[in-house]
Amino acid sequence: MALLKFLFLLTTLLMAATVTATRDVNQDSQGLERMLVQPSANMMTCLRGCTANEDCSDGWVCKLCIFMTESTRACSAF
Repeated sequence: MALLKFLFLLTTLLMAATVTATRDVNQDSQGLERMLVQPSANMMTCLRGCTANEDCSDGWVCKLCIFMTESTRACSAF
């Protein structure tokens, strides 16, 4: 009987810790979720014209400014 009470108490404490940790993660990840679900035009850097790597620094994937043709440059991941 004592073991059953101990397991019940342990389960309750673990559930309370999980709920608290999950609540903190949700608050921290709201900004990340907004950026992934509703990307703004400023974050879409792939194939955007650029002159230097700094022009592509706001993107997540395409952060390098490379030559696409002899006279044009664009943001790319490679």
